[in-house]
Amino acid sequence: MRIAWVFNLDADEELARPDSCSKSAGFLRRKAEMADVLGAHVAPGDVVLDADRAVPETGSEFLGQAWCPTPSALRLLRQAQVRLPAAPSFKILQTVNHRSFAATFSASLPGAAFTRSIEEMRSCLESKRPFDQWLCKRAHGFSGRGHRRIRRSEFLDGSLHVNEQTWIERSFTESDGLQVEPRVERVEDFGLHGWIGSVDAGPRVLRGRLTVQQCDEWGRWIKTRPAREDDLDATAQHSLFDLFDRVAARLHGEGYFGPFGIDAFTWKDSGEIRFHPLSEINARYSMGWFTGMGHVDRGELFR
Repeated sequence: MRIAWVFNLDADEELARPDSCSKSAGFLRRKAEMADVLGAHVAPGDVVLDADRAVPETGSEFLGQAWCPTPSALRLLRQAQVRLPAAPSFKILQTVNHRSFAATFSASLPGAAFTRSIEEMRSCLESKRPFDQWLCKRAHGFSGRGHRRIRRSEFLDGSLHVNEQTWIERSFTESDGLQVEPRVERVEDFGLHGWIGSVDAGPRVLRGRLTVQQCDEWGRWIKTRPAREDDLDATAQHSLFDLFDRVAARLHGEGYFGPFGIDAFTWKDSGEIRFHPLSEINARYSMGWFTGMGHVDRGELFR
């Protein structure tokens, strides 16, 4: 089986603003760097399609696969005349990749919430001591994009810098809300990846191997490795696997199928190490997916 890949790493931008295609030069550089990393996972005989380059000779012997099957990615696959993959609707992709979807699971940091107005955000922060530093995340984002750090005290007393204040206000008018959560001292990041088959009778779920992710201080991915046996204790692993099953069932219930992953991390709380089993749900491929799922035969995925 030969695959024509589209690594549309800006898919979250399309999910958030389907009619806008403006991207900064910095993001385009970052996108190119990450696409090169993903290219190392492409099997011999596969091809990578890029909207900014000439489409190589392809055809029906190739099966198309997109990082996320958004309308622009599917258009590129049609242009290449490959076999189009079955794909969830754009509305489903928007729903399950929206941060409010992940927020419905009871696996949050203390005081974290998805808020849809300035008033909701203020109500959330007014009672959340002792955390003063908070992280705000727009409804759709990838690799640290759409994040802002704020001080709770400055937000509540009105001394927040005008740039941050404007960004927050625009988030409620243009981005359908903000996830607000305390900025804790992260110790180690983990990823657990999987695949949901498009079976009408019930979900056919494949679970990958646990991975450890290295990210920078802004949450931008750097690299992924397979987890060692002692990286995460048995209790934390059990809670992560249980959550993985619940997420897979909910995704299937929403009509989603294909690749997905959940991110988790350990964090330090007054000297104690705690485990946060769900920081992100990625209903698409992700940078660590090929490490976590590399042992699975592609025939199992695309049958």
